[in-house]
Amino acid sequence: MQCCHVMAQNSVEIFIGRILTDDVFRREAIQSFDNATAAEGFVFTAEEREALKRLDHDLVERLSLGIDMGIKRSGSFVEFGGGLPPLVTNGDKRKR
Repeated sequence: MQCCHVMAQNSVEIFIGRILTDDVFRREAIQSFDNATAAEGFVFTAEEREALKRLDHDLVERLSLGIDMGIKRSGSFVEFGGGLPPLVTNGDKRKR
């Protein structure tokens, strides 16, 4: 079982890095965690999946804004100068 836990933990670490450095993926994951992670081939345990879904989206946004553009993915929203599109989370239709 150690093998599977290590593989899942690696997925968690890669996912967290990805949502911090890829604005497009972060938006997709916030809109539909299951669709975005499935499309990218992420594999999580049930517990990890639920914990990742509970991440504070506003905190993730703020952390991402502090990351140097030199290590962010090309094609991010900020790179195109328009800032980030409105954030809609967890079925909340209010724009943030």
